[in-house]
Amino acid sequence: MGMTKFPTRQTYIDCGDISLKSLKFALRDRSKVSLSKLDGNSIFQVFEDGQCLSTGLNAILGARSSGKTETLTQINNSCENVKYIPQFSLVQRDDANYEKEFNADVTRKKSIFSDKHLAPFKTVLDDVLSIDTEINKRRVADYLDTLMKSAEEAQKFDSFSRASLFNETLFDLGEHTSLTELVSSVRQLIENIEFRDVIDKYIDTNALKALACELIVILWSKAYERKKKSLVNDIIREVKSKLQLKTSATQIKDVDLYRVMFEHKKLLKFNEIAKLLQEEKIIYQESFQGFKVVCKQRAFQGAGEIKNVSGQKVAFSDAFRDYAHPAKYLSSLKTNEAFTPSEFYKYFACIEYEILNKDGFKVSGGERSEFRLLQEIKDAQNFDYLLIDEHRVFI
Repeated sequence: MGMTKFPTRQTYIDCGDISLKSLKFALRDRSKVSLSKLDGNSIFQVFEDGQCLSTGLNAILGARSSGKTETLTQINNSCENVKYIPQFSLVQRDDANYEKEFNADVTRKKSIFSDKHLAPFKTVLDDVLSIDTEINKRRVADYLDTLMKSAEEAQKFDSFSRASLFNETLFDLGEHTSLTELVSSVRQLIENIEFRDVIDKYIDTNALKALACELIVILWSKAYERKKKSLVNDIIREVKSKLQLKTSATQIKDVDLYRVMFEHKKLLKFNEIAKLLQEEKIIYQESFQGFKVVCKQRAFQGAGEIKNVSGQKVAFSDAFRDYAHPAKYLSSLKTNEAFTPSEFYKYFACIEYEILNKDGFKVSGGERSEFRLLQEIKDAQNFDYLLIDEHRVFI
């Protein structure tokens, strides 16, 4: 025997707060109750039987097993781009992992901010990642040893060791980073639209274009010179190598002392920046519907915390011994092939989040459920429909 279907009916109630108390008082005032739409939202049909909904807020009230969940399920299946919060999906459960899941969910949603906060440090780290202090020390030591030995053997030089290219130094190729950045800056001044009036007030656009063209020509010229020097360096290396095979004289090892000192200064500055990043402080906070999301940075307290951040089943205990010395710590990380260099920037400072209630304390179980519901509702702005099944936090 089929189930009897009754015609649908809608009643519109004008009240600001959806609670049993508000509905009770609204129903007592006939001016707040109507059988048809008077203003505000439009009406659209959702079911073939003629069931209509308002584009505003709709509340389905009924006793247990009266079909509320089934109605929401049908709406979810028949409509597109729906945000559906099922019954009991966000409420506190008797589950030991609930708090862990809650913290993981908050951390995941805020991970974009964490990456943004650490992005400048990642740039610094990437700049010093290729520096190897041990290799630099060895190169300087080899240079000094061969220089002294070559001086002692000066009177024993033969025709091969007296050749000009035998101890010739290589050209410094250098980088044109500053010039490239300068061209980019001038180009930005030319193409900027937002502050066009201010720029034109002080600088002529044609002059900027002429400057950009001349800088580009200089950049091309330097790139050409660098290519020629690189080719000459290849020839010098080959000739030196062949001369070395023809003589027993000591050849002075090549070393760029300026580069060695420059890289040493870079590591000193890297130590300063990393230690500043490890100082405990609040880097972000946001108030949200009576809750406060607080983001802090601090130093890692142990190797286990770094392991949790990495998500890898690799021990950090050996590397963590040098954690107080960032440059040594970075070197220890590089020696372990199990670690991914692109993730190193996450291993220097702990970024943690706390959800606090209006009194400034960590949220309780019920407050966690309420916060998660409010977050879900906030995310619903990207959807056309929001369906909430029996969340009594409103009542």
